[in-house]
Amino acid sequence: MSHARNVIITQTADILIAIDGRVGTQSEIAFGHIYRKKIIGIRCNIPLPHIKVSTPEEAISLVDEYFRILEKSPNPSTLNF
Repeated sequence: MSHARNVIITQTADILIAIDGRVGTQSEIAFGHIYRKKIIGIRCNIPLPHIKVSTPEEAISLVDEYFRILEKSPNPSTLNF
């Protein structure tokens, strides 16, 4: 399934959490940018914009924050996260 899998994941996710940033992960991140997804990177050294964190706990905390904001926002496309 390879690339198709990466497209499906990025189209169906609200937020992408990337770990380490190897080639497959970079592909998912690139598709995430195409589909305008929020991207959190745990120890990722990649040349694409993303929110940088050091631990899974930090990533989950940001995801929780995002969904708390989303619940209160009448227009999710205006979220500044």
